[in-house]
Amino acid sequence: MSIYYLPSIAKISWPKVACQENITNGFRVAGVYPLDKDVFADDEFAPGYVTNRPAIEGGVQQSEEIPNARPIVSEASEQEKDPAISS
Repeated sequence: MSIYYLPSIAKISWPKVACQENITNGFRVAGVYPLDKDVFADDEFAPGYVTNRPAIEGGVQQSEEIPNARPIVSEASEQEKDPAISS
């Protein structure tokens, strides 16, 4: 089976599943229509609190300096350490 068979398969199945009842039920389960403000419990929003931060003026947040932090330095290859070594 290749990607070229998908349109012929979808042509048969799509009209059977893309009906008004399925679409309406999809919105109902999600709580969109009719609007259900209580479809999600408060604890289901907890993972989103990690990213709740105040807005930053100018769009750039300055990082805090860490005391006694050393800069990250990539390790040099053997050839960079000793120029006498050649490949």
